[in-house]
Amino acid sequence: MPDDPPFMEETLTTPEGRLTLLTLPSGRRRVSIHLNDKTIFVKSGECETAYPVELIRKIMEAKPLRWVCDEIVREESPGAVYAKIKYNVLGYLRAEDLSGKRILDFGSGCGASTMNLCRIFRDSDITGIELLPKQVAVAEARRDFYGYPNLHFILSPENAELPPGPGEFDYVNLNAVYEHLLPSERRGLLPKLWGLLKKGGILFISETPYRYSLFEVHTTGLPLINFLPDFAVNFLVRRLSIAVKMEDPWTTYLRNGIRGGSEGEIMRILGALPGKALLLDPGSGSGYHRRESYPVTLDEFSSRYRFSVSSSKYHFPKKAFHSAIRRIHRITGLPVAGDISLAIQKGE
Repeated sequence: MPDDPPFMEETLTTPEGRLTLLTLPSGRRRVSIHLNDKTIFVKSGECETAYPVELIRKIMEAKPLRWVCDEIVREESPGAVYAKIKYNVLGYLRAEDLSGKRILDFGSGCGASTMNLCRIFRDSDITGIELLPKQVAVAEARRDFYGYPNLHFILSPENAELPPGPGEFDYVNLNAVYEHLLPSERRGLLPKLWGLLKKGGILFISETPYRYSLFEVHTTGLPLINFLPDFAVNFLVRRLSIAVKMEDPWTTYLRNGIRGGSEGEIMRILGALPGKALLLDPGSGSGYHRRESYPVTLDEFSSRYRFSVSSSKYHFPKKAFHSAIRRIHRITGLPVAGDISLAIQKGE
């Protein structure tokens, strides 16, 4: 039996720092991220992948260095996007209901959600639409790596527009997309996406932070700001959160997802359009509420909190603070921090 090949190491550099690739005897690669600025939060600093080096390079071109491992894990790990798509789609439908159907993955990014749609619904025709050319290049490279013949990508012309002629779809999926649309884009794009949906088809919106969670964890890590007006939030986050840049305009915070979304907002937009919008309830065995998929507990939040909030600017005791949040949670029923998971059917 031949000996395992020796470990091979390669370093890729960017202005942000360097990425080290260690090829393991199995042929997989261990990816390690080393930033020049040690104060920057890195969600996933190390991971393993089956990707070839050229695909990893494409991800580095499309994403900031600190998000490279996170992007890899989102696509490859069964516990990441794969589990959430099964949770958010199959909570409403059976897998066979999507067999032979056309699915649109809008805002497909680098293709993490689209690849997982292909894994779950192998007999469906799937199209991804994305605005950024470098992210489309990553998605196409992933498709070619896996050899998915039923997957296509289209470059979108601009934020509030769709590419011409994509056709009609049985299902439209927005996974971790809606929160990044500006208010005007939400009002402009949802009607266009609704227009692509066949009668009886379903619009899925998931992994969008619930607008009225007690904590805004997606962008700032701050408590209770979801209940304040925009001008107050704009003032506070610049002074209290280390996860945002002081010089960024309010529109950048909105683009990053600071306001999340809610079923009320979405249904108001769709309610004015042709084709009655019917908000579906998840199956009785799914065990979750459409307003609180994958909720964040206080203990989970504590681990995120220290990376996004300047602790020197807070002087309250931790136990008293958590006790107050638990009390508000019990009284209001609002999640500490959760995502919305909506399935909206298009009627006559």
